[in-house]
Amino acid sequence: MAQQESNRASQEADARPWRQLEIPSAVTKIPGMLSHEEIRYYIWLTATKYEGHGAIVDLGCWLGQSAASLAAGLELAGKQGRIISYDRFVWEPSYMAKYSDVVLASGSDFMPVFRENVAQYEDRIEVYKEDLSEFRWTGGPIEFLVVDAAKSWALTNSILSGFESGLIPGKTRVIYQDFRNSTAYWLPLIMDSRPDIWEQVEATHAADTVTFRVKRSLTAEGGISFDYANESFSWQEAKSLFEKRIEGEPLPVRARMRRSLFRKLALDAPEEEVVAYRQQLMADPQEPLTAADLDRLGEVEPILLEAAWDALKQGDLQKAEASAGRCLQRFPESEQALEVLARVAIKGADFDLARKHARRLQALDTANLRATLLLVEADLQQGVLDSAARRLETVLDQFAGELQHKVDWAVTTFARLAWSFFWRQKPEDARHWLSQAKTIDASNLSVLQLDAVMALDVGDLKAASATLQSGLAIDPLDNALRVLEAQLHLLEGGDQAQERMVAVLVETPDLSSWLVDHGVRILVSHWESKNDYRSAEQILESLQARWPETVEAPIHLARLHLYRGNRAEAYSAYVEAKQRNPRHSWVTELSKTLEA
Repeated sequence: MAQQESNRASQEADARPWRQLEIPSAVTKIPGMLSHEEIRYYIWLTATKYEGHGAIVDLGCWLGQSAASLAAGLELAGKQGRIISYDRFVWEPSYMAKYSDVVLASGSDFMPVFRENVAQYEDRIEVYKEDLSEFRWTGGPIEFLVVDAAKSWALTNSILSGFESGLIPGKTRVIYQDFRNSTAYWLPLIMDSRPDIWEQVEATHAADTVTFRVKRSLTAEGGISFDYANESFSWQEAKSLFEKRIEGEPLPVRARMRRSLFRKLALDAPEEEVVAYRQQLMADPQEPLTAADLDRLGEVEPILLEAAWDALKQGDLQKAEASAGRCLQRFPESEQALEVLARVAIKGADFDLARKHARRLQALDTANLRATLLLVEADLQQGVLDSAARRLETVLDQFAGELQHKVDWAVTTFARLAWSFFWRQKPEDARHWLSQAKTIDASNLSVLQLDAVMALDVGDLKAASATLQSGLAIDPLDNALRVLEAQLHLLEGGDQAQERMVAVLVETPDLSSWLVDHGVRILVSHWESKNDYRSAEQILESLQARWPETVEAPIHLARLHLYRGNRAEAYSAYVEAKQRNPRHSWVTELSKTLEA
C-alpha cells in the first residue's frame, strides 16, 4: 500500500512540470489569494501551452496577481499575446483587507491599485471594469478562460452563458481557481456531471485550481441550459459525483473535496445523513476536521436564505417556500426564514398561514418590528382594514424610533391604508392615515396622489390644483397625477376636457387598474351630470378592450345598456365584469337585475 502511494505521488509530480518554475519578483510583490503553486501553474500555462489562436481572459483579477502571472509566462517564453482582465473593482474590506495592506473605503474603485501593481506588464494587460452577471463576450475565440469570479450559482451560469461564444471545442481551457474550495461546491457538480462536455487536463497538487478543456459546443443539441442551481443536483447525486472525484484527487486536496460535499449535504440531505458524514470527517485518519471546522462548513443559513429571497423576488413562490422551509428545519430560530414563509403565504393569499409565521416570529422576539409589519401586510392584502389600523397604531406607539429607518415602508403603508379607507367610503379614517403619511413625507408621490383625489372628491378644486402642481413638479410623467389632472380639467369644465380625459386613459401606457377604474368612474359621473350618453357606449367599449383588468368599464357599460333598454347587451357586459371581479359591489347589484 505504501509503495502504491509512493508510485502515485511520483506520477503526480511528473504531471506537474510547473512545480520548479521561478516566480518573478514583479509577481510576488502583488497581494493576492493564489498559492505559489497556482502562480507557477499560470506562468507555465501561458509559457508552454499558449498557441495564439484565441484570447487569454482573466475573470476576477482583483489586485493583479493572476494577470501578472499569466503575463509573466508570455514574457518568459517570448510570446506575443495580451491578458484581458475583468473585475467589478469595488472594494469590500470585510474580506479583502485580510489579504492586502491596501486601505480603501468600502465601495471604492481599486482599478488604480491594479494598474500600479501590474505596471511592469502593462503592455501585455488590458483591464476593464465589468459586472459579469450581465456581460456578453464579443471578442472572438478564447484560448484560456481563467475564472476566479464564479462566486455563486448565478454568476457561474452568467459566465458560462456570457463567454460560451468564445469557447473553441478541443482548444479552449477553462481554469477554475476556486474549484476545490467548499464555498464554490457547485463547480465540481457542474463540471463532473457532464464528462461529455468537459475534460480535465491539469490540476494543481495542493491548491484549488483545476483546468478543463471544452470538448463540444455548450449550446448545440444536448448542451447545457445555463440555469444550474442547488436544486439541479440531489444530495444523492452530489454524493456520488463527489465520492468519484475524491477517489481520483491527490491526497493533499481530498479533504477539501470532502468539505465541499459536506456543505452540499448540509444544504439538502436528511439530518441523519449530515450527522453521519460529520462523524466520518471528524474520524478521517488523514486530515480529521474539528467540530469548529464543521460548524463553519455547516453554517448554510445564509445560502438558503439568499436562495429563498431571490426566488421570492422572482415570483417563484414554490422555490422560496422550499428554501425557507429547509432553512427553518435546520435552523428553527431563523427569523428571516419565517419572514420569507410569511411573505410567500401573503402572496399566495393564505393569510392565516402568514399570520401563523408572523406570530412565531413575534414569539422569538416580542420587540420584533418585522413581525408586526407582516401582520399589517396580511391585514391590508386581505382587506381587514380596522385590524391593520390597530396594528399600525401599535407600530406608532412602540416602534417610533425604528420607523426612522423604515421611512419608505411607513409612508407607503400609511398611504395604502388611507387609500383603502377612501375606497371603502370612510373619509375620516382615510384623512387620519393620510395625515400620518404626510407627517413622514409630504412630498411622496403616493401621498400627493391621494391628497389630490380626496380634494377632488369633495370639490376643492383649488387645493387639488396646488397638490397636482407639486406632484408634477417632482415627476411630470407620473401616470396617476396625469389622470387626476385630466379629472381636474373635467370638473373645471375646460375646453375639450372630456376628450383630454379619454385620451389620457387610452394613450397612457402601464396605467394601474385603479387609475383606469377611477378615470372611468369620473367620466361616467360627467356623462350622467350632462345627460350625455351619445359617445359613452363607444368610449366604454374602447376602454374595456384597452384595459382587460378594469371592471368599471364593463360595469357602467351594462348600466348604460340597461338605461337604454338593451337587456341582452347589458347582460353581456355584466358577464365580462363578473369575470374580472365577481366580488365588486356593482356586480352584485347588477346580478339582482340581470340574473333574475
